[in-house]
Amino acid sequence: ATITISDVEVGEGWDASAATSYDVYAKLNDKEFAKVAENVSETTASFAYTDLDAGAYDCTIYIVNNKGVQSAEKVASFEIGSVEPQTYVVTNATDNFSAPVEGSLRWVLSKVRAGDTVTFDKEKMGTDTIKIAEINVVKADTSLVIRKAVTIEGNGVIIDGGAVKNSNDNGSRIFLVPAGIQGEVVFRNLELAHGHAR
Repeated sequence: ATITISDVEVGEGWDASAATSYDVYAKLNDKEFAKVAENVSETTASFAYTDLDAGAYDCTIYIVNNKGVQSAEKVASFEIGSVEPQTYVVTNATDNFSAPVEGSLRWVLSKVRAGDTVTFDKEKMGTDTIKIAEINVVKADTSLVIRKAVTIEGNGVIIDGGAVKNSNDNGSRIFLVPAGIQGEVVFRNLELAHGHAR
């Protein structure tokens, strides 16, 4: 889900007569503050959070003007209901670690939310094998990172860990599921080859 925080007003401690612009900082729940709007010259600002899962959120906001004066913190609370699970289809067998190609597995994994399903269209891919981007040094990590509890329906696809350039060694660890994910990551009918186990 996408939530837009709109019409953020200047808070207490910001002197409009002494400043010409301001930056807005915000955080969700216990996350770190981040700058969400910069060099704003109006008296209101808007920003958005995307790819939010269902749940309750507190958005804490403060403003710093160009004179270095910080406003008091304000809290906006909202709740997102359950979002219908979606199915994402991998249609491109290319793997680019630094700039994922639209339709590729790496790109799809950056878009999914908890409860979604990932499938593969081998006809559009033109192959039944996805080879992880080649790496230049042994043990470099180009893992496919799964940050949400999703189901990956492999349809018989092979995920090949690739190889280290100019070497006979296996390539990267294939999948990385960080600690702290709520729920399970499920793999079905998927073959993994030539990867490092860590």
